[in-house]
Amino acid sequence: MFQKLEYTTSIKKGLEIRRIKKVEFSNIFKKIKLHMCKKYNFLK
Repeated sequence: MFQKLEYTTSIKKGLEIRRIKKVEFSNIFKKIKLHMCKKYNFLK
């Protein structure tokens, strides 16, 4: 029982970490996109 509880909490933590990483990745991607757009407009 206790092991099962520990297992589910670790899974939840893993999912949270994955979600946070996803958000961070999308934010980085947006920043890169914005940077590229600015660069492109500057070159135009």
